[in-house]
Amino acid sequence: MRLDGIDPFRLFGLSTDASLDDIRRRYRELALAYHPDRRGGNDRLQTQKFATVCAAYEAILQARQAAERNQTYGLCASCGALKALTPRLDGTRVCVDCLVRPRQVRLLPGPPLLLIRCTFSAICLVASAVCLVLQLSTGSVVYGLAACAIGVAGLIVVGLLGLLFPVTPAEELRRIQELRSGRSKRQRPALRR
Repeated sequence: MRLDGIDPFRLFGLSTDASLDDIRRRYRELALAYHPDRRGGNDRLQTQKFATVCAAYEAILQARQAAERNQTYGLCASCGALKALTPRLDGTRVCVDCLVRPRQVRLLPGPPLLLIRCTFSAICLVASAVCLVLQLSTGSVVYGLAACAIGVAGLIVVGLLGLLFPVTPAEELRRIQELRSGRSKRQRPALRR
């Protein structure tokens, strides 16, 4: 049974820093008070209250176990269940089930400068390899020098691109969120005051 916004500690009449013994003692009191068998077993309201008390006790125990494992505990952003949460790359906190559940994910394009740097370094690597193979097959030193020059030039260009146009994680996360939402900076409505 889901608690649907009911604070389990408020239901038990305890503070959030109550000891585990106090929580167990209060659970036993409420479970005995609302147990359906105490009134003949066919009182629907009594059964519902008992199920709520049991769900609250489970939620408190899971919250305590999650706190011991240094996890946050709360409502999942994806499914809405009260569980231990794990942050996704986009910053939202979801339960483990939603995190590992296979879903249809549209692959996003990489940042343009990063693609240019990777493509350029791959081209330089292939050109250097071709020059080294030619140097080994022909025995000419010129091809070996050309391979070294291409490799060094590739490293210098990739390094300069990285220094001049760095891609910070915050900018990249913002760009990914904009692509996922389907809006760009130009399409955002202006704030009205």
